[in-house]
Amino acid sequence: MCPGGTVLRRTHFVALSKLVLFASEMVGPYVDRIVTLLGYPRGIVQVMAARLHESRIWEGDEVRCEGWFDPQKGAATFIRDCMVAEGKLVRKWSEENKEYECDKPDILEASHLAI
Repeated sequence: MCPGGTVLRRTHFVALSKLVLFASEMVGPYVDRIVTLLGYPRGIVQVMAARLHESRIWEGDEVRCEGWFDPQKGAATFIRDCMVAEGKLVRKWSEENKEYECDKPDILEASHLAI
């Protein structure tokens, strides 16, 4: 349930990932602050936060959003990071290529299936 008692539909979940990322740029990678700012359920923000921390988009007190502002690739980078937050992609460091790479998760997490 979202503010006002509405049911969280898949389209709302996709929009929420964008809002969570934008909010984190404003208030940092802190679940409590994001929940307060957006008024969304803590559990959903926590699930996204876990994915964003694991992928190092959120790292310590930093939000690694530099790529969002690239004139050529910024929109694609932001959408990719949203897909990581949603559990549609997994972002991991490649020692071989010395950069982050994204791939589909091997299995969908139970938390993703529940939403």
